[in-house]
Amino acid sequence: MKREFRLARVSGFAQSSARPAARRGRGVRWTALRGALLALLLVTLFGTLQPFSAAGAGSFAVQVLSSRPDMLSGGEALIKVTLPAGTDPSSVKIRLDGIIDVTSSFHLVAGPALLGRLERVPAGPSRLTVVDRATNEVVASQSLVDYPAAGPIFSGPQQTPFVCQTSQSGLGPALDADCAAPTQNLYFYKSRVDQKYHLMLFPKRVPADVATTTTLNGVTVNDIVRVERGTINRGIYQIATLYDPNQDWEPWAPQAGWNGRVLFNFGINCRPGYHQGVATIDSVLHPSWLGHLPLEQGFAIVTSTLDDFGNSCNAILAAETMMMVKAHFIANYGVPRYTMGWGSSGGALAQYLIADAYPGLLDGIVPDLSDPDLAHPAGADCILLANYFDSAEGWTDAQQAAVAGTETFKSCQLIQQLFGRFTNPSTGCPSVVPPELIYDPVTNPGGARCTVSDTNVNVLGRDPATGFARDVYDNTGLQFGLSALNSGVISVDQFLDLNAGIGGVDQEGAFTDQRSVGDPIGLANIYGADMVLNGGLGLASTAIIDFRVYTDPLGEFHPSFWSTAIRQRLENANGNTDNMLLWETAYGVNLWQSGARAAFAAMTQWLDNVTADTSDLSRHDKIVGDKPANLTDRCYLNPDDPSEVTPGTCTDALPIHADPRIVAGAPLVDNVLKCALKPIDFSDYTVPFDAAQQARMRAIFPDGVCDFSQPGVGQVPPAGPWVSLGPAPGPAPSENTMIAP
Repeated sequence: MKREFRLARVSGFAQSSARPAARRGRGVRWTALRGALLALLLVTLFGTLQPFSAAGAGSFAVQVLSSRPDMLSGGEALIKVTLPAGTDPSSVKIRLDGIIDVTSSFHLVAGPALLGRLERVPAGPSRLTVVDRATNEVVASQSLVDYPAAGPIFSGPQQTPFVCQTSQSGLGPALDADCAAPTQNLYFYKSRVDQKYHLMLFPKRVPADVATTTTLNGVTVNDIVRVERGTINRGIYQIATLYDPNQDWEPWAPQAGWNGRVLFNFGINCRPGYHQGVATIDSVLHPSWLGHLPLEQGFAIVTSTLDDFGNSCNAILAAETMMMVKAHFIANYGVPRYTMGWGSSGGALAQYLIADAYPGLLDGIVPDLSDPDLAHPAGADCILLANYFDSAEGWTDAQQAAVAGTETFKSCQLIQQLFGRFTNPSTGCPSVVPPELIYDPVTNPGGARCTVSDTNVNVLGRDPATGFARDVYDNTGLQFGLSALNSGVISVDQFLDLNAGIGGVDQEGAFTDQRSVGDPIGLANIYGADMVLNGGLGLASTAIIDFRVYTDPLGEFHPSFWSTAIRQRLENANGNTDNMLLWETAYGVNLWQSGARAAFAAMTQWLDNVTADTSDLSRHDKIVGDKPANLTDRCYLNPDDPSEVTPGTCTDALPIHADPRIVAGAPLVDNVLKCALKPIDFSDYTVPFDAAQQARMRAIFPDGVCDFSQPGVGQVPPAGPWVSLGPAPGPAPSENTMIAP
């Protein structure tokens, strides 16, 4: 006889059934009479029962599935207790801190194992113990540390002032200074008439015109989406899933509409913080270029306003927020098969930095219009060049572009227009921050300094002389226009005039005659935190499709060479780039959308293969070995047929350009913020300098010029992974607890 149990409760544990949508209550135990009837039934079916003890074959194990065990938040966690073979689950009880019985929170699942959602883990350190009922012996335990739902955990002291935007996001007024708001569930259905999502005022009443969709798992359900919205780590999170309002969802029994996969959507831009940000429904209903596709395939789509660099360009805060939101998702929805990152520009930067510095949060990433560093100097270089050329005479457009390394100098001019104000701490604040809270060197020296550096003061550290964030921008010894000089595009006198007049920028955002000098402690800090992308930590075990549209001729500021530079960093760090693909399209909306959707589909198949691989290979080897055979570098050039693929990179058809640092002699990896110096050697130049020009050159560079054959000043290896800026200690344990078992 096949032993198939379908009992609702066994000694405090919930027994999983074949109907995952069925209601499962918590905290219910069998009475003595029911226990006797159960025993009689089992004796009748299987004969006399033999006594069990908690000591079956093998050993007990406790695993926190929702987060690192030392980084719980908000008192909730999903925990798995693996039972030795032959163990009667009723022979153990589970306690918090030795006195709080949480046994009834656990449910029997395949394995055999017990899966439990805890909702009131004590703040601070605690211990979960598995106890043998017969002997009261602890057979397994796990230490836990819980932090407030408002954070922080490892991102350091939180930014102040901080403007709440729950009302603008439809969540009502904030409940406290941490911008908390009640959790809200909104329901939308897609009409088969107009193929658009509409708000459902009465969720349990299914509209007659509701469309259906078939997920990647082959399950057909009504196209009804629930968007859960609330606050975690002071950001506003949103979780969108296909959802049947007439069924329940438990992490051990998710609804059939979820395909088990998560798409985490990151926002664009890179701006100072001091505000919560406005959460828009479109960010989960219509991820960029993908539209309804992920939802209709059954993906859960997750976002947070603090994972949008347009609200706060702080990658460690974004990683912390993502971890906390993902932990909440797992505790309430279940362990995902994998988590895919998605996002453009600042969203691409977030994916790269989080995947490398905080491995395990993202399994695969699709960065679009990527760049590699939180403090890449190309922007400030461009702003200085634009300021110089505003008044310089005798320079052609081609010469200016050659100095900038871009196809057109409009790229630098656009950076000056869009981001120049963010170098000034008084003008870079978002409009939602009240003027009286903003820094002014005279009237409000203690106000909010709205620069990206000050947004990342926990990483950079504070300058003891000013109290401001340590400044890491440096152009000392940098020979602007060097390759343009050596190629004959500009003259020696133009080269000398440029480097004599380029100047720098101070901590007030003002242009100076003197060049900028980066703080060596701040430089070591930002490298140590892996905020200058190293590529040798988590990226080695992450599937990557770097996707971009070619914007070099447009005077845009996402040069295509950055993808190549990132690939070179991975090569230098890991010895190979087998886990990274470069996909590029010529400029055009159809090509961009078609290529993005193809990248999404390809990453889905890639990660499906990896998570289906049960071998003992390393994560990196699985990612490389399980990459679909047809996935290689791709180039999309034909706007009339967006699906037409040219194998390999687009280098021949779409030339790679550079940035001012590359033109000044920096290597392709472009990861030197402050260069080491060497004496001037005029034999290094392909053009001659006369005696007067040599004297002027020495006056411009009295301490020497950049030596890019040496590591940069403060260019130390990352201290991570999982660097903590406080209050949680770091680094992380070597085993990645975020990967689904």
